[in-house]
Amino acid sequence: MVTSKRNVTVDPKGLLAALSNTETLIAATNRGGMKCKVGLLLETMPESTATTVRKTINNPNIAGTTLATVINSYGYNIRAENINRHRKRGTGGGCRCPQ
Repeated sequence: MVTSKRNVTVDPKGLLAALSNTETLIAATNRGGMKCKVGLLLETMPESTATTVRKTINNPNIAGTTLATVINSYGYNIRAENINRHRKRGTGGGCRCPQ
């Protein structure tokens, strides 16, 4: 054990052991999380509708604002920002929904 400049006790051997366990680190990195608003919305839709919406959301040639307008016109509630964040899932700034 070592005391740092900030009077915090650190355990270099424990740190090295934790960093050497790559399986645990990879699992923590890929852990996912709560579904975003788009993921939750897709769960409320009938499967056939959700499948079509997923395909449409994954099409980068269709603007998020257009999708949000169309989806909302059918009684759902979603924002373009939610759709655009969902599109970036798995990357920085994206949601944690499974890809």
